[in-house]
Formats: sequence, C-alpha cells, structure tokens
Amino acid sequence: MLIAGSLLWLARDASAQVLIARDGPADSATVTQPLVISGWAIDTRSTSGPGVDQVLINAYLQPEPPGGGSALYVGYQTTMNVRGDMAAAYGPQIVNSGY
Repeated sequence: MLIAGSLLWLARDASAQVLIARDGPADSATVTQPLVISGWAIDTRSTSGPGVDQVLINAYLQPEPPGGGSALYVGYQTTMNVRGDMAAAYGPQIVNSGY
C-alpha cells in the first residue's frame, strides 16, 4: 500500500495557531500493516499543554482511482506522547505533543 499525506486541522478557537507535522511514513512510502503514523501537533498560543486534544488520522491509498479516492480512516489519538524536541523549541508546556 502506498501512502499519500495531507494535514488538516480544525480549531475550536479562532485565535489558535496550530502547527502539525507528520514524521512518518514519508509521502509515497510503501507500507504494510500494521503501520505506525507519527508526528506532532501544537497550538503555539497554548500556555497549558500542547493545545491539541486529539489527532484524527486518515490515509489515502495510492495510486488513487480516476477522479480521486476517499480517505481511509485509520484512527485517532487522544493521549499525546512526549516530544522533548518540541518542548525545547516551543516551551515546556508543549512536551506532550507527539502522536
């Protein structure tokens, strides 16, 4: 299965400054199940925690059928993982920003 990536975020607060990134798998990577999708998500204006309470994960199979394809729901994560690199870059409140 080939994976194509796109990132979409929805914020409940119009003043949110959300940054989200996928670390893996890389775009157009050939993967098999089970697979691990990882990255981080933060709201840079958060003063308590990463400012993101869940990450929904969808995948797109490649090559897409003519006219595009539907997203394949993979799952969601509500417990964020420790990311020391993000805490170093954006402050200690961001430490639990990994998925």
